[in-house]
Amino acid sequence: MLKTERMSKLRIISSKSKQKQVIQKLHDLKVLDIIEHKKTEELDIGDTIENSEKVAELLVKIKSLLGDSDKDENNIKHKSKKLDLKEIEEEITEIETKIKSKKEEITDINKNLSKKKELLSKLEILNSLYLDLESYNSLNSISTFVGTINNKELVKKELENITQKFKLHFSENNKNKTIALFIEKNKEEQVLEILKNHGFVELNLDFIGEMKGLPLKQMNKINDEINIVDNQKIKLDHEIEKIKRDKINDIKIFYNFLNIEAEKAEAPLKFAQTNNTVMITGWVPQSKKQETIKEIEKITDNKIYFEDLELKNKESVPIKMKNNMLVKPFEFFMRLYTLPSYKEVDPSTLIFLTFPIFFGFMLGDALYGVITLLLFWSLIKVIPAGKDLLKSMMACSYWTILFGIIFGEYLGFERLTINGILYEFPRLINRMHGSLNIMGNDIHIVLVIGAIVGLVHINLSLLFGAINEYDNHGLKEAILAKLSWYVFEAGLAIVLLKLLGIVSFSMANYFGIALIIISIIMIYLGEGVQGLVEIPAIFSNMLSYLRLGAVGLASVGLAVVVNEQLAMPFIEKGGLFILVAILILILGHVINIALGIIGPFLHSIRLHYVEFFARFYKGGGKEYKPFGVK
Repeated sequence: MLKTERMSKLRIISSKSKQKQVIQKLHDLKVLDIIEHKKTEELDIGDTIENSEKVAELLVKIKSLLGDSDKDENNIKHKSKKLDLKEIEEEITEIETKIKSKKEEITDINKNLSKKKELLSKLEILNSLYLDLESYNSLNSISTFVGTINNKELVKKELENITQKFKLHFSENNKNKTIALFIEKNKEEQVLEILKNHGFVELNLDFIGEMKGLPLKQMNKINDEINIVDNQKIKLDHEIEKIKRDKINDIKIFYNFLNIEAEKAEAPLKFAQTNNTVMITGWVPQSKKQETIKEIEKITDNKIYFEDLELKNKESVPIKMKNNMLVKPFEFFMRLYTLPSYKEVDPSTLIFLTFPIFFGFMLGDALYGVITLLLFWSLIKVIPAGKDLLKSMMACSYWTILFGIIFGEYLGFERLTINGILYEFPRLINRMHGSLNIMGNDIHIVLVIGAIVGLVHINLSLLFGAINEYDNHGLKEAILAKLSWYVFEAGLAIVLLKLLGIVSFSMANYFGIALIIISIIMIYLGEGVQGLVEIPAIFSNMLSYLRLGAVGLASVGLAVVVNEQLAMPFIEKGGLFILVAILILILGHVINIALGIIGPFLHSIRLHYVEFFARFYKGGGKEYKPFGVK
């Protein structure tokens, strides 16, 4: 469980005539993580399988039909008969033809709507002038000017300078100032010059045609026509959606089938090839290697060659973690951070053991644990993609319940008064008030526990660091780089015990100092100057675990404030005030639970990523992605 799946580097050499069968079998087996071949003088890159262009073309069409809809295979009723490209092309073409016909109708409707809306905006300008549409009819002796202008008063004065025979209508109801000017025909050129000087933009009145009466009447008529056309458009949209809805199951089946076909068709682009052979190189789990070879030999009548390739020192081997059902959800935290390299310990099991304990210790309230457990359980159904994280958090809730019982805390209450009698909840540790006397100082017991946990956790990281060093560089490096820290701690412990008078051996100080000096030399030889710099840091890292107690004290402190300082005074008043108290309790504890999820989660994950991983984990592994697996 602490090591990832062991991998074999396998090369498969086949004739081109067997390529299609080999690809199909590899896709079915879903075990080979193919290594992409780089073109060389001796070996070219493989060619895509026939029909790849047709598959790609159909996929584009289907993606267009699906749009943003869910493309997942779940809840699809699969067809019993085998699919083929011709059948898919015919069905897709039929669907496209129906939809295209409806869309063409919608296009015509949109053009019609655009014209009607443009006409409506012109009539709206005339409507602000409150004149019958007949007023704008052409006359032999009168010129008509309608449009927008900057300044009506200046225009009026200049018109009066050339003639008194004109009628000017003006409106400021629109964004622009609108005018309708009726003036004798022989003054037309002078009038145009005046209007031009004042930013006049003329409205072409040809659209009026045979219209009569007030513009508002025509506007109402056009609005009715727009509503009818809009309804036609909505009906067509619904018909298009119905066509898609009726065929959505088939379309999704085609989409998934074509995706698989595209993957198989493009697979040779990762292969090496000569005129007559193809060469496939990839990674396969050692536990699956013999089965893979046997299956491929069967479908090729043993006309195939396999070669086991040696792993190079710094070769990037894909990582397939192998953990049981309990640990597997905690792989989420490794993917969130970085996967282990091939020769590293997989910390998923360690996170499974310690992350929920840290979380539960910090939140540490039995009823909070029950509430969060129900919350995470219900969210799995709502957010199935987050099931690994939510299952991990459910484990945290179990530990929260356990520590809540240990601390005797239930929604922040440590005791209850019933009929004047005070009842204390049973507990093993009093988190709020429990303390230990250390060297004459009373220190919260949860802070002491946090420091002890830090000591154990950091030393555990050194142990796994030693395992990694041994696997990668041998026993000497493991001792010098990691186990030397144990020698340092042992020397420091002896010196401290002597100073405290616990050890009476007279030479203890000298022995302890000698161990410290020896360990520092070992650390330098194993890790260089960086190791020496880490000596003070290891103590600060251990003290960082005090947050386990501090965050927990903050959480229970807030719960006590909500219960005793905010809600209790209203409960004591009785009557309707009890409802106020209930509201305060609900709101206060909802906030505290939210903080109780976020805070312990972030602090716990920090203790693993920063303090714990720093001494043994580098990561950087690439995930195992076998051909055929989504």
